[in-house]
Amino acid sequence: MRGARCEGWWRVPGTTTDGSGTGSATGTAALSALLRAGTADDHRAAESVPFVDRLVGGGLAPGEYARYLRQLRVVYAALERAVDAAPERLGPLGALVAGPLRRGPALAADLAALAGDAGAGGDAAAPVLPAAREYADRVDAVGRTDPGALAAHVYTRYLGDLAGGQVVAAGLRATGVGDAALAFYRFDAPVPVLRRQVREALDALPLAGAARAAVVVEARRAFDHNRLLLLALGRQGT
Repeated sequence: MRGARCEGWWRVPGTTTDGSGTGSATGTAALSALLRAGTADDHRAAESVPFVDRLVGGGLAPGEYARYLRQLRVVYAALERAVDAAPERLGPLGALVAGPLRRGPALAADLAALAGDAGAGGDAAAPVLPAAREYADRVDAVGRTDPGALAAHVYTRYLGDLAGGQVVAAGLRATGVGDAALAFYRFDAPVPVLRRQVREALDALPLAGAARAAVVVEARRAFDHNRLLLLALGRQGT
């Protein structure tokens, strides 16, 4: 998306860099800015997967959407479990995940709604794909030991789904998915406010030097897991 700002694994259409996350007077880049710049190529790689075009363009059948949510539920369960184990490690970022960003209940509600859909019911209980399991296993592995790496996964998933969620929801409505199955894209606070709060919480993490660089490295790994999952979902739909 030309001229768009990257946030999580999405680029936000119609936006430009707004000056947030630019760093201090010393010229040190804020962590959110390092993440945005350091994952730019990974954004393009993820967005080039054909499944993404169908997801945002209204090309998914309800059953394919149910399979997509089934995989996300496994990943978010691992992420929220890791944060819940010691939310204080992430400071304000942990509080956001435990509060307004929480996606597990919304995913459960959407899958329950889709389970009653004649065109999607069987897919709401679809097997977990190996790519989703590997993604969740990585979150489990780093979440127990490395708060910086866990923050990288929070950035990639939550900020990405905040940024692109409204576009995805509009595309899904065009395929006949009702609002009862779109809770994943609804938040109790305004999306722009939550995006700003996530960036500020990332920037407040007490990380410096090599630890900040390691967060970017882990974010790139998270992007690759996401890309592989999207490719696997695309193969399921062919």
